[in-house]
Amino acid sequence: MAKKNKQFTLYNLSIDSAGNDGRSVGRENDMVVFVENAVPGDVVDAFVYRKKRRFAEARATVFHTLSPHRVEPVCSHFGVCGGCKWQNLNYEKQLEFKQNHVVDCLTRLIKIELPEILPIIDFA
Repeated sequence: MAKKNKQFTLYNLSIDSAGNDGRSVGRENDMVVFVENAVPGDVVDAFVYRKKRRFAEARATVFHTLSPHRVEPVCSHFGVCGGCKWQNLNYEKQLEFKQNHVVDCLTRLIKIELPEILPIIDFA
């Protein structure tokens, strides 16, 4: 017989950082929680719909504190089409989190020592 996933809510979860797939990351004790519809800096109640040993996947249901980095998406299809995953996060923070993700992949996963990396410059 298949094991049934336990669904539950995490209350007042602080969102720490951005994941690479449009979900944000919060931590509850030793568990990493990937949260849809949240941005770093939010404090949310998160409905956990999938839980594994060391991580969970959740959806933000109640927003207690909105991040100062949150912006209104410019596209009316945001969240539906799946194209632009971070339109609800201001552009400077998008660049910062994207750069951090690349550096993390190179240093932690591939084990490359990198020289000092300058911030991404926005020419827009």
